[in-house]
Amino acid sequence: MKKIPIYIFVFVCIFAINDKVLAQIEKTNDQLCYEQVGPSRYHKWPDSLGGGASCDCLDGYEWDLLSLHCLKKGNRESLEEANKQIDELKKANIIRQIKHESENEVKKSNEQFVKIAEEESKQNSQIIGWIIVVFLIILYIGITLYGYTRPKNIEERRRTREIKRKIKEQEREAKRIQQEKENKIKREEEVLRLKQKEEEARQEKEARMAEYQKLRKEIEAMPKYENWKNAVFSKNGKRCEICGEVKNLEIHHRQSFYSIIRACQIKNIVQAFEANALWEIDNGSVLCKTCHTKMESSKYREQNNL
Repeated sequence: MKKIPIYIFVFVCIFAINDKVLAQIEKTNDQLCYEQVGPSRYHKWPDSLGGGASCDCLDGYEWDLLSLHCLKKGNRESLEEANKQIDELKKANIIRQIKHESENEVKKSNEQFVKIAEEESKQNSQIIGWIIVVFLIILYIGITLYGYTRPKNIEERRRTREIKRKIKEQEREAKRIQQEKENKIKREEEVLRLKQKEEEARQEKEARMAEYQKLRKEIEAMPKYENWKNAVFSKNGKRCEICGEVKNLEIHHRQSFYSIIRACQIKNIVQAFEANALWEIDNGSVLCKTCHTKMESSKYREQNNL
């Protein structure tokens, strides 16, 4: 609020300068009229009446068509009589116009004056126009500065910034929460997908193992398998080849039973019957149950329920 008097002071100064300039321009034009045509006042015609300017004679004076000057009212029969009055005005330092010897010189001199007066009037109009433009610019700047620096407006801008800041924070928080929800959903979907994949793999493995177990039992029930076991016992004797135990003897496949089934792609007992690798006597060893469980193939079979 303390800045209001400063703006008012600036506006008052501008108006004062403007009035002073206009007064000076008007005084200068009146002085030119006085010096050129005698006791008169400068008069500018509006554009609606054709524009231009003239010097209007003061009260008690009239326009003399012979000399083209403002002279005292009365009868003047010749240019000489008019020049006498002009000489009197010149001696009284009212006008500076020299005495003319002919009407042509008078007309020529006054035409020059009118031209000079119109040019000065045009220049004065331009000056006034620029003064108005400058005034409007300063007025706009002053009003803008005043509005910007008002405590009420400052507080309003502060509140607006605070509101915008809170809105941005809320938007960021909402975006963060939404992102967390989306990430949580993605993680849950990924966990579910992995569980489903693991479950499918487990079920597939169980189905494969169940099929293998069924096929192995069918193969072990074949007479040819029994003959193969007896041939291994006949070749290696009925004694554990590791510890010499004679009880709880079993036949150990050097190349595991499972690997032969997979390698030969055996799906049924007919294919098993024709798979020579399955019936190689040298692939069998006699081991006791204790030593048999220590074999890597036995451990693998135990771990995978083969």
